[in-house]
Amino acid sequence: MPEKHEWRLIRGRIHERFYDDLVETAECGAFDGGCVVVANVLRRCFGGEVFVLTDAAGRAQHAVLSDGVSLMDYDGPAAPEALLERFNHTEMAACVSYREMAEGDLPGAFRDSALEDRLAGIVEEAMLEIRGPAPRI
Repeated sequence: MPEKHEWRLIRGRIHERFYDDLVETAECGAFDGGCVVVANVLRRCFGGEVFVLTDAAGRAQHAVLSDGVSLMDYDGPAAPEALLERFNHTEMAACVSYREMAEGDLPGAFRDSALEDRLAGIVEEAMLEIRGPAPRI
């Protein structure tokens, strides 16, 4: 998972292309139906597992990436408590916890592997520009 400052650099380079493709294809953004696609793209680019933020009844409300320490969505990485607070404030939600995403979670969220491929390519291109090529061993 990238550090906050690195994600800001990456997001600054990708935002227009990434969001335009997401909205044109999915007809939604990263916080109103596209969170599963975004979480899968982040997983492909940075590793980790897809988790969900949950309400008091345990219902999934938003997909995020987890590396076992931090959580991340399109707004960037944060400690779990901070991401819950940020998401609840920004989206006027009432999430109280998080867990690994399960079959049947977020059934109304958009899913499209071809879109994920394109968006992951956009992120990977920006990562290469920022980090440079990986050293050969």
